[in-house]
Amino acid sequence: MNDTSAGDQRIAAIRQFKMRLIEDLGGLPGAAASFRGQIGGQTILEIEASNGARGIAPGIDAETLALAREHLIGRPLFPVAPHIRLLERHCSSPPGRSGASIEIALWDAAARSFGLPLYRLWGGESASILGYGSTIGRGASIEERVEVAVRLVAEGWKAIKLRPHWETVEDDIRLVAEVRKATPDDLIILCDANQARGRNLAGVSWDLDRATRTADAFHALGVGWLEEPLARDDHEGLATLARRSKVPLAGGENNVALDDFRAYAQHRCYAFWQPEVMLVGPSRMLALAAVAETFGIRFVPHEGYQSLGTIAQIHVAAAVGAPFVEILHNPPISTYANYMACYAHTPAILVDGHVVLNDRPGLGVELRTELIETEL
Repeated sequence: MNDTSAGDQRIAAIRQFKMRLIEDLGGLPGAAASFRGQIGGQTILEIEASNGARGIAPGIDAETLALAREHLIGRPLFPVAPHIRLLERHCSSPPGRSGASIEIALWDAAARSFGLPLYRLWGGESASILGYGSTIGRGASIEERVEVAVRLVAEGWKAIKLRPHWETVEDDIRLVAEVRKATPDDLIILCDANQARGRNLAGVSWDLDRATRTADAFHALGVGWLEEPLARDDHEGLATLARRSKVPLAGGENNVALDDFRAYAQHRCYAFWQPEVMLVGPSRMLALAAVAETFGIRFVPHEGYQSLGTIAQIHVAAAVGAPFVEILHNPPISTYANYMACYAHTPAILVDGHVVLNDRPGLGVELRTELIETEL
């Protein structure tokens, strides 16, 4: 299949599948109800090009699926971005994750048509990125969270992320101090306060004073960044904290509009931008990476909602040369292996602490068709 024929392809079909639920392992102690250990059960979107190339992505809502079939079938497969703008004009509300899914599936089909992995089509060179094991569950105790951190180190992770979600500053600091004491000195420890919506998963809110005290203590413990320490629209507070803190600040996963990131740049809120591929879509992710570079801001895409979105964000991270890639991993209940069980040829996790993409076209993964329960 040559590049010329690939560029001439049209969107031939848009389908959606429900995957069989293989096993439900229950929820994480102390975490939000949405963080479950589940193998299978996903809804998968598939877009087929006229040459037979098929792109896949997380499933979408019924309204956007109907609009996509009405407005996209028969249109040229490539370029991709105009299709999303077209859907945005016709949706009664912004398509959000559904629009991002459609874009991922279109990019996957296009890259397969060109015979290139997505990260290479987007301009990336290296398929290997340092991964950080991102733990969610608050846990029954600090000791339990320390045990999880020790387990991740034993599995080969060289970087991990903790969530200081305790009622007091003292316990937040003790969590990091105990993990630092129990793990190798060269382990990269990142921390996420999850304050973008004004409170974290445990319902605890931070103010500027608490964020400042925590940042000072985390600096002494060698924390690599402090993520979402204040509400995402508190630009002045974030800017003040950024000036005070010796720990770099990170954030942006909850933001959709490009104007939000312009405000972060103008106020110099963050040293790391973390937009979510399942909210803004790959095309805008790549644009934001270029903007971040002009301001000297590091770019580390957010996780991707434990789905094909995660694999898409690994490709984005590889394309822009991100220093890290986030992998949600909470053994033994909710691990990255659970949601990847529905696919063949998944990225290698871990290789000397790194996540490594393969050289197969597109996302590089194939849907295990024997696990399809029904077409929606």
